[in-house]
Amino acid sequence: GVIVSKNGLYEGMADDAINVHGTYLRVTKRLNDTTLQARYMHPQAWGFKWGETGDSVQFVESEKMERVGSHFNTITSIKAVDKPTEFGAKEFEITFAATLPQEISETGKFGIENLTWTPEVVFSDNIIRNNRARGALFSTPKRVICENNLFDHTHGTAILLCGDCNGWYETGACKEVIIRNNRFINALTATYQFTNAVISIYPEIPNLKDQQQFFHSGIV
Repeated sequence: GVIVSKNGLYEGMADDAINVHGTYLRVTKRLNDTTLQARYMHPQAWGFKWGETGDSVQFVESEKMERVGSHFNTITSIKAVDKPTEFGAKEFEITFAATLPQEISETGKFGIENLTWTPEVVFSDNIIRNNRARGALFSTPKRVICENNLFDHTHGTAILLCGDCNGWYETGACKEVIIRNNRFINALTATYQFTNAVISIYPEIPNLKDQQQFFHSGIV
């Protein structure tokens, strides 16, 4: 789908004006060559439906935040392990259509990203002012347009492209982001989290020195 915010006023908020992302599941057990157990990891992000039969997924290695090869897969079944239904569950058993790469197991750190449940974003002609945290956060592989907005006194960075599979577990890698004709007044008014730049590309990558693939791309 498409998330559209136009002509909005985001003022005096105690958090980001908008934060578009999905949620990684952490692989906790490889049951066989097509079936994994995987879990919501952050204590504030669980209990909601994560995926359905037919959804397309990819896998990331958490330390380097790199996709596992060129491997994509499709869910053939998903069921809760710790609850009667997916709602309220933290852990799932997921079966896939194709054989999984051998390295994906509980012996490493791997996340699963649901690519089907990722939106496009149009964020334009909004006013974001006097906000405590950041302005606008985008972490989606679909197209993002951020244009003609006023960012006036954001506590941290005004526009942040983030993503991680170690803390908040927020997917995913941006592939096409268009940022144009925005106005910035006094961003970075405090040295809070993610205050690297007015427009910051800052995925959290614990093992950056060994990373071979860039996480985000296509940003103009």
